[in-house]
Amino acid sequence: MTFHDIWYLFKPGDEIVGQARQQAYRIINITSTGHKVRVPFRVWGRNSTEKSTEASVTLHCAYVDFDGKELGPVVRSFTIENFDGEKAVTSLEAYPLRFAGGGTLYAGLPAPGRLSFREQLVARGKMFLDVAGVKHMHYNGFTLETRDEVDSQVMVDFVEAFAATSVDTTGWQPNVASLIDMNFGADEKEKAKNSKDEICTASCCKDDTVHVDEYAEKKRNEDYIGSLMPQDPTAEPSVAIYPRALRDTRSPENALRDDDLVIMCYRVYGFVLRSRKWGMDNFLPWKLQVRVFNANKYV
Repeated sequence: MTFHDIWYLFKPGDEIVGQARQQAYRIINITSTGHKVRVPFRVWGRNSTEKSTEASVTLHCAYVDFDGKELGPVVRSFTIENFDGEKAVTSLEAYPLRFAGGGTLYAGLPAPGRLSFREQLVARGKMFLDVAGVKHMHYNGFTLETRDEVDSQVMVDFVEAFAATSVDTTGWQPNVASLIDMNFGADEKEKAKNSKDEICTASCCKDDTVHVDEYAEKKRNEDYIGSLMPQDPTAEPSVAIYPRALRDTRSPENALRDDDLVIMCYRVYGFVLRSRKWGMDNFLPWKLQVRVFNANKYV
């Protein structure tokens, strides 16, 4: 894949996966910076910062997480910088899920070898939905951040984990928010608007009419968001774009689709009953810790 062909690879609604293959995301919108010529004396200048002005493509994505109250979308962006020649699709920071191939996501699934990678993600999403909130389980595996080995009964409890105010939980509680009418790429657009070099005037584009197609991407975003809106005005939009209470997903009529489950978060928070610790290596006054667990290892 060449950089100039990136536009053929991604579109709103596509499922992608990061290099770690832990989390799947859905593309909501795509933005890019404008073409900028690399002037020779700037490229070869000792203090040149020209590389930072090269074109890039940003994928504005979402995955589904639980903030202790609501289940809903969390935004994550991936930026693909300009590159020369060709690159393997799977070497990009994020790439379409269909290129992820096979492999076993985790050993807790029945007959994992018979499930595709996407089917394993869906099965894990169902597990996350089952344990979110408060759940007594047994965990056998390592914690995600401190890599402590655990083989104990645990209490999965998001609310208590976030409420552990004596622990620095900055960055733990996800920012669940509605994606309807969200202005994706606003910072990039404002930067381009204030830039004197918004349109290339070098010899490569001197005789060309540069067409700014931002409206086309905006329409693709609006069309995709619209496709997830229910026809029934009393029904709720997809949890991939609009938060809802966790209890609202329990009823059969509000059951989540595989398209929502595949982008469900991969980690949960729990309290280890054997060691009487939470995790993150930050101790509470009574020597409790908050631990971040890999949902793949729950049994």
